[in-house]
Amino acid sequence: MSVAHLGRIEQGLRRPSTRTLQKIAGHLGFDLYELLVIAGHLLPDPSTFSEEQREKLRVELNMLLERVASDSKRIKKIVDRLILSR
Repeated sequence: MSVAHLGRIEQGLRRPSTRTLQKIAGHLGFDLYELLVIAGHLLPDPSTFSEEQREKLRVELNMLLERVASDSKRIKKIVDRLILSR
C-alpha cells in the first residue's frame, strides 16, 4: 500500500477494502475487530468487560431509565392538560 493511498484513506477520499483494513490493523498491532471497536464502528463484546465496567454501565443505564420515566410523566401531564383544555 502506498503512502499516497493511505493518505487518501485518512482524508476520506478513498474507502479501504476489508483486506486493506486488516493490513492496517495488523501493522498497528490489532486485529480487524479491535480496530473497528477502537474506531467506534463496532461495540465491544460485553463478555470482555470487567466487573467495574459492567457496574458503571448498570449505573448509567439506570440513570437513563429514570430520566425516561421522568420525561414520560412530564409528557403525560402536558397531554392531559391539552386534552382537558378542549
